[in-house]
Amino acid sequence: MTGPEVTAADVPLDLVGGVLDAITVSHQLDLRFSTGAAVTIETPFTLTSPVGTATLHDPDDPTSLAAPLRLLHDTVRHARVDHDVLTIGFDGGTVLTVGPHPDYESWHHHTAAGTRMIGLPGGGVAIWLPSD
Repeated sequence: MTGPEVTAADVPLDLVGGVLDAITVSHQLDLRFSTGAAVTIETPFTLTSPVGTATLHDPDDPTSLAAPLRLLHDTVRHARVDHDVLTIGFDGGTVLTVGPHPDYESWHHHTAAGTRMIGLPGGGVAIWLPSD
């Protein structure tokens, strides 16, 4: 576990330049990237289209997931965590945003190197860095 000096914005996500290789749908949306990083979304999230239209999607409602499935094989242009909001922008222009949920963990992120972050219920982020 990390000390208080490390914030989510300081942690490399290992997503930029990676291709979204796999998407799995259950009661969550699992995204697997060519970099070895993965993101799991457990609560409603927003997709903003290249023209700026924002739509809400719920991993617990498969009928709302057609648009996120279109991200398969797109490349990540930018990715960051600001406070407790995870944002992933794709080369095609779509931006995926997952904010905190009042009652549940909203997102999980981990890298092949062992870094892990979780968007906590009610806000905040838990961070684990690999041991040296």
